[in-house]
Amino acid sequence: MIVSNLGSIKCRAIHHNIADFGSCSGLATMSEIKDEEVIINGKKTIKKMCEFVINLDERIADGYYFTKCVKLLQYLFDNPELLMEEAAKKIKIEEIR
Repeated sequence: MIVSNLGSIKCRAIHHNIADFGSCSGLATMSEIKDEEVIINGKKTIKKMCEFVINLDERIADGYYFTKCVKLLQYLFDNPELLMEEAAKKIKIEEIR
């Protein structure tokens, strides 16, 4: 997978790499982090936000597999402490809704 922080060059996240990188079938990019107004519990507040894009070549996975991967990624974003545990420890998919 190609992972790129395009925000470092003040660029938006891209959705496709428009190149054939052989065995690299995944692309994840993020944009510049900016302050944005959001509504939380009915109140306006400013939060740091960025665009995050994932693209997976459909020749290596179907929609079911891709959806499970995105749900796992979201679960890890919501529970980053799991990344501090042993890499060999399995994350139970049943925990992901």
